[in-house]
Formats: sequence, structure tokens, C-alpha cells
Amino acid sequence: MNKYVQIFSATIIFIVILIHLIPDQAKPAVELEQLLPALTGGFGEENCYSCHFDGPLNSPRGKVSIKNLPDRFESEREYELSLHIEHDTMLNAGFQLAARLSNGEQAGSFAATDEHTTVNTYEGIQYVQHTYAGTSLASDNENIWQFIWIAPFADQADTVYFHISAVAGNGDKTRHGDDVFERTLVIISNNK
Repeated sequence: MNKYVQIFSATIIFIVILIHLIPDQAKPAVELEQLLPALTGGFGEENCYSCHFDGPLNSPRGKVSIKNLPDRFESEREYELSLHIEHDTMLNAGFQLAARLSNGEQAGSFAATDEHTTVNTYEGIQYVQHTYAGTSLASDNENIWQFIWIAPFADQADTVYFHISAVAGNGDKTRHGDDVFERTLVIISNNK
């Protein structure tokens, strides 16, 4: 074998080994504001666990809930909702949420109310999710995001499915060591 080919091969092997030995903290951080769409866990979608896979799904150390979401919704009414994530050791957090009809189509519409959330549309579905500013905790062991949901027309829907996927992050800005939560909430129309 040619001497130059041997040197080139040894250099490539050395670089590959070196990349695998670099600690995770030195590798590129997760992009906290450029989330992929369709990661709520609903209607066959993956959830945040597809990237944040080290911890258990739905750890007993935390929980996710939505405040001000009624059991029955009124047609075209505007609801000011807040999504809460609680976890005993998290240092940052994120989420993605969608509201759909039983056929998988968009249910109503969303609007962001501050710099902590944004609304993106992908394949006809709106996804509410955190922004970079929204990853900082509201208080020790809790984060809260606020947004508006406008209910669909009564003749369009009698049942709405809210699918939520959320991450309790350990603060290292990587995909490792975080806990993921998935939750589905179902509400029905007042007309039903």
C-alpha cells in the first residue's frame, strides 16, 4: 500500500475516533427555537421523545397540564389557555401542541400572546410551541406558556383533541438527560 494512502487512512480513522471521544457538552447544542413540526404524539405523529430519548416517557417526577381548558367548548369562543409543566429537577423546558378534529383536521385556531410562544402551520395543522425565550422557567421547577385558542364552529366539530408533547430539560442544551411528557386532552362541544 502506498505510504500516502496509509497516512490518509490513519488520519481519517483518528478524526473519527476523536469525534466520538468529544464530550457531549462540547458538541453542537440543540437549536431551541427551530423545532420540527408534527411532534405532538397525536394522529400518528412522533413526539419530543424522538430527539430527547434518555429519560423515561411520562416520568413520575413531573406532569403537564392545561389551565382554563373547558370540558365543553362554545362555538367560536376565544379561550386564554396556559400550558404548565412541572418537574422536580428541570432547568429549562419546551413544548409543542396541536388541536384537531376526530378526522385529524385543524380544530379552531391559535394565537401567540407573548414572546414565549409561536404558532406555525404545517400541512394545514397549527402547532403552538415555545420560543427560545420560552424555554426559561417561570419559577423553580415550573414553566408556563400562555396562548389563545379560538374554538371551531359548532357545525364543524363536536369533539376536539389536544395533543401535547413537552420536555423537562436539564439545562445542558443537548438532547441528553431530559424527560419527555405526552398528553392528550379531549373536549366536546356545548351543542352535543
